Amino acid sequence: MKKLLQKIFLAVLIISAPEGAQAQIKKMLSYNPDQHVVLATGFLDYPPIGYIKTEGRDRYFISVFDEVMRDFSKNTGLKVKYVFDGDYRDLIRKTEGGKIDLVLGIYHETKMYEGFDIVFPSMINNPVSIITLPEKAGSITNLSQLKKLKGGISNKEYLTDYVNEQLDAYNLERFDSSNAMFEKLFTGQIDYVFASYFFGIVETSKLGLRDRLSFSKQVIWNMPLFFGISKMSELRTLLGGKLAAYSEKPENKEKLEKYLKKMIYEIEESYRGVVPPAYSLPQ
Repeated sequence: MKKLLQKIFLAVLIISAPEGAQAQIKKMLSYNPDQHVVLATGFLDYPPIGYIKTEGRDRYFISVFDEVMRDFSKNTGLKVKYVFDGDYRDLIRKTEGGKIDLVLGIYHETKMYEGFDIVFPSMINNPVSIITLPEKAGSITNLSQLKKLKGGISNKEYLTDYVNEQLDAYNLERFDSSNAMFEKLFTGQIDYVFASYFFGIVETSKLGLRDRLSFSKQVIWNMPLFFGISKMSELRTLLGGKLAAYSEKPENKEKLEKYLKKMIYEIEESYRGVVPPAYSLPQ
């Protein structure tokens, strides 16, 4: 009843107010939290950055930015609703067209995201590292050595345009299946794997291989992740201002990094005890 009376009151104000004041009141109405929901999306199959979790008939969108979105809702009164049905690239196109307001985790200077406002600074990085068998970890000391070897990379990776260009200098086999990729690593058909660090941990944990592989301490390429805002969104200015102010605070960055570590730990624990595949040498 209270909300209804508020709307009636504002409607009366618009009718009775001078023309200039009418525009201002309409602007107030357009940002009324009762009328607006922020539609957000992100990677659908790239844990822990963004992925879909299924429990029975229910499907949930999970993101490393979940806590940021909860803080955003609390600070603005706006509700955040995740959109995750369909293909990722289709969701990106819908965001460009204004049907979705926000993408959680995009790359700067990458063609796929040219149609977005990027919120600076980045709160989190997605580093690329090298995965090898433990006995080979110490033998690779620089990138020039890798160019003489054969490597692998998953087709499920999401990389910046810059990193994709750098990969052209290496002898890489691309894989649709992580199992097939790591089988070739263990059987000596490839010498190393390029993987974004968090994705690599998740994929090796799923296969029970997390403790049987070595991840390089050296970051090969760093890929900062940003919030991407649709230039067609009615909430463009509000989202940009609020998220930029949030991202600038060191304590919020620390909070996000802590949440990321928690997600990684929970994923590793959920696959603890998985029996690794018994890879055999090719005939």
